[in-house]
Amino acid sequence: PPAHTPPAPPPRPARHRPTATPLTITHVRKTGLGGVNTLVCSLWEVDEGFTALYADLFYERLSGGDPGLVDPVGAARQTGRWLREAPKPDVLRRLDRLADQVRPRSPRGAMALEAYRFTIEARPDDIPYAAPWDWASFYAVGDAIGEAGGTGEHRHPAQPGGEGGGA
Repeated sequence: PPAHTPPAPPPRPARHRPTATPLTITHVRKTGLGGVNTLVCSLWEVDEGFTALYADLFYERLSGGDPGLVDPVGAARQTGRWLREAPKPDVLRRLDRLADQVRPRSPRGAMALEAYRFTIEARPDDIPYAAPWDWASFYAVGDAIGEAGGTGEHRHPAQPGGEGGGA
C-alpha cells in the first residue's frame, strides 16, 4: 500500500446534492408526451439569485441564435460555459444590470439580487462559479425547436457542425 493516501475531497454542501429521482425522470418523459420538446431542470436546490442570473443568461443566448431555430440545449450549454469561465467583475456587472432591469417591476426582487450580489462579491474566488455544483446546476433535455413549433435540428457537440465538433 502507498505510504501516503491523499485525503478525500470535502463533501458537497447539502443544497448541492442531486435531487433527480425516478419521479423526476418520469415527469420529464410525460411532459414530452404532452408536446413539450425541451425542459430546463435543476439538479438540486438552487439559490434564487443564481436562478435569476442563470435565466437571464439562458434567455439571452436562446434569443441570440438563428431566428428560425431555438436551441435550448445549446443555450443551456453556453450559459454553463459562461458561468464556469466568468471573472467576478463580469458577474457583478451582470447582477447590477439585472437588478436595475427588475427594479421598476419588483423593488423587492431588485433588493434580493443586490443582496445576492454582495454574497458573490464577498467570495474569495476570482471565478465565482468555477465549481461544477454552481455552473452545472441546470440542464436541458430535448430538441431544438423550429419557428413553427416543430422539432428542429439539434447537433450534438461531437457531430460535424455541432458546437466544438468537426467541420
